[in-house]
This record gives sequence, C-alpha cells and structure tokens, in this order.
Amino acid sequence: MGVPECPVEVAPEHRLGCFANAFRIVEGGTSEECLLDFLVYSEREGKAQVVSRVRIRPTLLASIRDRLTGLLGAADFPG
Repeated sequence: MGVPECPVEVAPEHRLGCFANAFRIVEGGTSEECLLDFLVYSEREGKAQVVSRVRIRPTLLASIRDRLTGLLGAADFPG
C-alpha cells in the first residue's frame, strides 16, 4: 500500500535532519512492526550510534526497496 502523492511539511527544526552513514532493520518486538535505525558508524571506534529510529510495518519494506531501486537503478542492487 503506497502513500498518495501529497504535500509534505517539514518543521523548521527538522529541515537539516541528522547525519547518518549506515542503517539497520531489526525486529520490533512483535510481528506487526520492525525498526528502521539510521546510524552514525565509526570504523575507528568499531561502534555505531542510532541517530534516528522509525517503527514501521514489515509490509512497508518492499515499498522502500522498490522506491530505492527506482531511484538508483536496478544495476545498483546485485542479486
């Protein structure tokens, strides 16, 4: 199920967002949700810190994949 095209507002305090250079998807504790974490990973320190966490339904993952594939092109996704 996609979201219809509509205007999207961004509050002034969120306009710049948070920097992230990695992400992960983990189980959210129930079969009804999973967590999409955006991280700042430090190779030197060998650890990552969550800068933003979004709870989503697992059914949304296919839409995220499809949107990324469309933006980047299928050649960027091996296999």
